[in-house]
Amino acid sequence: MKVEQIYTGCLAQGAYYIECCDEAVVIDPLREVQQYIDRAEAGGKKIKYIFETHFHADFVSGHVTLAEKTGAPIVFGPNAQPKFQAHIAEHGEVFQVGKVTIEVIHTPGHTMESTTYLLRDKAGKPHAIFTGDTLFLGDVGRPDLAQKSADMTQEMLAGTLFDSLRNKLMTLPDEVIVELLPVEQQTRQEREERLLDQAQANKELIRNLAHEIKNPLGGIRGSAQLLEMEL
Repeated sequence: MKVEQIYTGCLAQGAYYIECCDEAVVIDPLREVQQYIDRAEAGGKKIKYIFETHFHADFVSGHVTLAEKTGAPIVFGPNAQPKFQAHIAEHGEVFQVGKVTIEVIHTPGHTMESTTYLLRDKAGKPHAIFTGDTLFLGDVGRPDLAQKSADMTQEMLAGTLFDSLRNKLMTLPDEVIVELLPVEQQTRQEREERLLDQAQANKELIRNLAHEIKNPLGGIRGSAQLLEMEL
């Protein structure tokens, strides 16, 4: 069994490639799917399933393209209503991959279809979980984003997420590896740095506008400097 995280820093997104014997699966694939196909072909594996932890609003997933190229079915957790062909799994449903299995754990809260996938080794022992945006390193997913689609308040979603974490994930054995994004904290730092950069850019904008007001004939130059900064 091999588990590989394929992390894309610019999107702060981690996909997972798992293989065992002559079969492989991909969890939360990015839009550019050739990298997964190349990995499978290089190892003589067949991509059997494409798992999605939830619908992603912050990047374009490659699940449909990967399914078209490999013939592997797309798997979502309960409550998902995609507008394309997919298998909607039930809580507790098990998928065989070589000698290991992947079990569906429905963990709603961040979104109502949010699902964690539990990887069990060939002996059936829990080995690792793939939580999507339900659980991060030092944090949990936001419970306010699905209010409209779920017709629930953020307080209701927060309670649902709490139940998922306490009653489903925290009950797993302590030795289970939680496949989180190890750079999630760095991602937060990157976001803070971008905010600081934006604040600095805003200050530059104010200075340029003030310069244009005081020096109307120099306004074109100031705007050009601002455009260059934005580019």
